[in-house]
Amino acid sequence: MLFSGSSALSFKPTQPNVPFGLVLQQWLDAGFEPEECRRRLERIIDVKKLPPELFRPEEIEKGGVVATEALLFDAFREPARDWTLYAQVRRGQEIQRAGLRLPLESVAWAAQLIRAAGTTRDVEGIKGAAAANLPPRFAQLFGTCLEPAEDEASFGAWPAVDAPGIYRREHASLVIRSRTTTLLVDPQVLNIGESTHFSRFPRESRPLEPDAILITHHHEDHWYPPSILRYLHRPDVPIIVPQVPRPNLLTPEDFSATLRQLGLRAVAPAWGSTLRVGDIDIDVLPFYGEQPTVDSPGPTDGLRTWGNCYRFSTPDFSALVLVDSGADPLGNMVEAVRQLTEKRGPSDVVLSNFRSFQEVLNIGLPHYALTLPFERLRAVHAGHQRGYTQSMTLGEAGVARASLAARARYVLPYAHMFQGLGVSTDEKMVETVRAHLAEHGSSTAEVLSWNPGDVARFEGGQLRVSHVPVSGRAP
Repeated sequence: MLFSGSSALSFKPTQPNVPFGLVLQQWLDAGFEPEECRRRLERIIDVKKLPPELFRPEEIEKGGVVATEALLFDAFREPARDWTLYAQVRRGQEIQRAGLRLPLESVAWAAQLIRAAGTTRDVEGIKGAAAANLPPRFAQLFGTCLEPAEDEASFGAWPAVDAPGIYRREHASLVIRSRTTTLLVDPQVLNIGESTHFSRFPRESRPLEPDAILITHHHEDHWYPPSILRYLHRPDVPIIVPQVPRPNLLTPEDFSATLRQLGLRAVAPAWGSTLRVGDIDIDVLPFYGEQPTVDSPGPTDGLRTWGNCYRFSTPDFSALVLVDSGADPLGNMVEAVRQLTEKRGPSDVVLSNFRSFQEVLNIGLPHYALTLPFERLRAVHAGHQRGYTQSMTLGEAGVARASLAARARYVLPYAHMFQGLGVSTDEKMVETVRAHLAEHGSSTAEVLSWNPGDVARFEGGQLRVSHVPVSGRAP
């Protein structure tokens, strides 16, 4: 396959360009003092030339919701009419970047080009197609993305997916392999961002050809269309995605509509349903948590990060993937797991992000702050000043409770960034989850340490981890 080492692509529908991070940082710097926050927001609107219909600055002093319906919902009512294609290549300390706006009629063609580049070794053919259809500067950079970096060998190679097991990949990506079937979850291997080590990815030791690709939720470190395209060895491979009743600021795309624009096959099952791919049963669970608030009242109805958690049942093991879930006004993931266990029985393995993410005022998710009344933001900020915070994700204690609810035999961490093959980012959290399980008197759930590139397989009824050598270098 092409695309490896230090090349990266972004390919997504063009959406309103609002500097949410700047707004939240300015409000934090102002201590959420209403008059000053209004002044700073109005200055941002003026300097950045933002559409005034997206905001109601006067609501700051009234304690209301500052974002208008136009920003919360209307901007995402229709599928995007154009897309943005962005390429980046890192060579040593030098970074080359270019962006290109694509009309809707060119989107399916660009998707085919990316897919072809991910499934063929015909470098010259792909470069020729790019040169014939893209502006010269962008076509040249796209062609550079296809060439191996001089230091690419230092990034290592992913283990071949050739036997039943759970394969830990980059950041939030997993491969679930049964005797006959391969499922790929949240591929990220063309992501440009910090969460994936600035795209310094291992090469494939042999082509990875999933029978289905599954997406958990819309955050860019989980939903990344170029990475999906890279692994579509056939255009009819099903892509299992969350249902989106109404696109909104927190889920600005209907996954199915976006995939249709790319000419791909989307499957959007309802929560509580069960699908079968090959010899694997897939239970679709709610995605509670990683919403703006843990407690009521939350944002207005329908304003939500829509997502799925999944349980995979193979002939040899079952694995419950809880990703970044937690609790929110709609539900609690621990209770959802308990209900699933009553219905389907224990899960052999629970996989989850162990980190705690601060609700509402989170600079990593700055747009969350625009979904709540300003009065609520002030109250949360005041609580932070007193040392009181709540996590929108399970966190270490919540992972322990969910694992007990699943009656799991093993617990595995994942989705803790990516720093290279075999590089640990979660050892302290592993020890903390072990301590929480011990507090509950659990003697059955074992928390195992593993790292990106490692493979967990059942041997003689026990889960064993095969470790890869440490590879990759710091950015």
